[in-house]
Amino acid sequence: MVTRRSTAAALAVLGAAGCGLVAGCGGSHGSSASSTAAASPAQVCARAGQAAAAQLRERVHTRVADATPTNIECVTRGRRLSADLIAQATSLAWTEYDTATVHLTQAYGSGAVHVPAELPHPVPGLAGNVAWVPGQRQLIATNGTPSRGGSYVTVTITGGPVAARLPLASAVARATLAIAPRGSNPAPPS
Repeated sequence: MVTRRSTAAALAVLGAAGCGLVAGCGGSHGSSASSTAAASPAQVCARAGQAAAAQLRERVHTRVADATPTNIECVTRGRRLSADLIAQATSLAWTEYDTATVHLTQAYGSGAVHVPAELPHPVPGLAGNVAWVPGQRQLIATNGTPSRGGSYVTVTITGGPVAARLPLASAVARATLAIAPRGSNPAPPS
């Protein structure tokens, strides 16, 4: 199963070669929570589970795998499909999203290694920055901007029919981005 952690490890290797082309390489990925009241990890996971149940039209079991407010992880299991959600509250949510999608495009978009299933595809119907990577069964999204902190969200789907994966990931991401903690705004450039 491809996870957020294995994707991050792969991106770290790719980043060493192309880091100069992407803003935000190196340095800290600030993870302070915003000052506005945000949902607790249990609330975020409950909302993600409700969205999954509605999308799948079945009962699901959802558990909190990581209750750190700035790095919430929820695992939702249905009969045929499972969703692993990670929501990171970070001042660099947009930068993380941008870096991930740019690195995937650089690694798999041209040259000797052209793998269309590993390329990020825009997701119609979802506001903000959202991409689906079919080969990883992973949706990457953020509600942050270059000047506003937010949540960096990944939803990885396992099992089930291919046609059901993106709709499930989209429903879980939409529900999560609506209530997940946001990172503080990034410091202005000095």
